[in-house]
Amino acid sequence: MTAPSPPPSDRPALPRPALLRAVVRGALIALSTLWHATLLAFTPARAHAFRYRVMGSWGRQLTRLMNIEVTLTGAPAAGGALLIANHRSYADIPILMGLKPCVFLSKAELRSWPIIGWAAAAARTVFVDRASPESRQASREQLRARLAEGLSVLVFAEGTTVGRGELLPLKPGMFHEAAQGDLPIQLVSLELDDPEAVWVGEEPVVRNFMRVFRGGRVRARVTYRAALLRGDDGAALCEEARRWLEGALAAQVAGGDAAR
Repeated sequence: MTAPSPPPSDRPALPRPALLRAVVRGALIALSTLWHATLLAFTPARAHAFRYRVMGSWGRQLTRLMNIEVTLTGAPAAGGALLIANHRSYADIPILMGLKPCVFLSKAELRSWPIIGWAAAAARTVFVDRASPESRQASREQLRARLAEGLSVLVFAEGTTVGRGELLPLKPGMFHEAAQGDLPIQLVSLELDDPEAVWVGEEPVVRNFMRVFRGGRVRARVTYRAALLRGDDGAALCEEARRWLEGALAAQVAGGDAAR
């Protein structure tokens, strides 16, 4: 027998303060993004040091506004490198940019997102349509140019987001590019303590933001591998990266589970 519904006065109230918190956070993030993107848009092409400072400030400010607490193990390399990371959420971008200002390789559809797409273009993001061989080739040429300028480039080598503790097969293209160009690779693993905080599947980005960031603090763990990868065999580099990322993610999941 089904219990009768409680009278309206006894029903739990909608979490309006939490919803308002997410809306305010979203508005502040939009303002921060507009401000930093405007600075980047008017930064001279060769003013790399200033661009790095702006991007680092932007990443750290967005991380604070999202109420993300980062536990860091290791440190980013001092010079420019190809940063290869796993991928959990759009929040990965400000987290990692705040720790190591860099330019990004991003899926082409990000360019059409309101505000974010314009900001990403201002930050000299390299956009790629992975279904197009021509787009993939053009993106690799742009990445080589960024690295030649001394900028670090962040690549989410899985090509998309995946759930906590998981790692998709790594796209081999950038490893072959690194091998051919003798480019240094630094591996980065990022994990979220809360499995519900990831952004996967077909969930719209706004809905995910309102769901995740209407609550309390989000805890993220970031680990940088100290030794840089370098070599002339792209397949071997890709395999070594996969093994390291799997081990680092397992350790981060264990650490997050122990802390919960």
